[in-house]
Amino acid sequence: MLVLSIFVVLLATAAAIIYSLELYTYLPIFGNQFRKYALYDDVGNAFNGLLTHSQEEVKSWPVVHALERDCYVAPLPKPENYNEKFTSYSDETITVKYSTERAYNSAIHYIDVRIAHPSQIRLALYGNEYSMKTRNYPSEIAKTVNAVAAIDGSFYNNRSSGWVIYHGKVCRSRPCWYDVLLIDSDGNLHAERDFNIEASGILKKYDIVSAITFGPKLVENGEMKYISSGAWQPLTPEPRAAICQYSDGLHYLLCVAEGRMPRSLGLTMQQFAKLLASKGVDFAYNLDGGQSGTLILGNHVKNVVAYGGQRQLGDIIYFATAMENDGEMTAE
Repeated sequence: MLVLSIFVVLLATAAAIIYSLELYTYLPIFGNQFRKYALYDDVGNAFNGLLTHSQEEVKSWPVVHALERDCYVAPLPKPENYNEKFTSYSDETITVKYSTERAYNSAIHYIDVRIAHPSQIRLALYGNEYSMKTRNYPSEIAKTVNAVAAIDGSFYNNRSSGWVIYHGKVCRSRPCWYDVLLIDSDGNLHAERDFNIEASGILKKYDIVSAITFGPKLVENGEMKYISSGAWQPLTPEPRAAICQYSDGLHYLLCVAEGRMPRSLGLTMQQFAKLLASKGVDFAYNLDGGQSGTLILGNHVKNVVAYGGQRQLGDIIYFATAMENDGEMTAE
């Protein structure tokens, strides 16, 4: 009995030394467990688990993959995880599916996205900086950040007003009476009129990671908004773009409606809101449409862009894998 007690004390002492000196980072059995297994983030629980569970039980703990808030380039998607026609992608952290239909005499394109962690929905400013001059095509911006799926954003550097929050930092907060899309650290989407953001307390209530200004809100709490006036030519058929979120959490819908061409007339803002509400989304926000409207999956533009080609912009919203991959992306 005395021998067993001495052994337990020595084992506990060794564990404490390993932790205090961070020696576990050099031991393959312990290193990955401390780095990856969120179930045992607490040090005490971690050592208790490692000392009382078998190696197989340790391997069964759920792995949580996350991206750093301020990282500009996400991990590379694995080419083999796309299907042959680049209409889907799937790995342990993200599932993406593309579909299309015709509505209102127009081609409508969708990308349904499910992610495992909120850090996988991201705003990219081209060149990783807030600048009125740096612009590129949405598909090229998507390549620079290794996006699995992406959509154009707000073309923020086409005007000097509106809110921009990037990696949690407020880059611009000059009201222009438009709705602002706010993405919090839980991956939830919000919209607030720009002149009311500070007074509303939304910045204190939520940890806002990203924000861009365009709008308006199209769907809120599952109900479409009635839009009869405002900017962005709401009453005429136009190419439209939107980002939506379902009520079941980290589940989103990207949508681009073609327009200004013989095969696709475009949608009014009210038609667009009605269409998105019919898909069962809980929230929808109008992004920059017209020639900006671009939907991307696996480095492929899925819609026909108005006027025959992409417009150079300053920002996109994209979804990334959180799985590390050292290979090269070749989605051609």
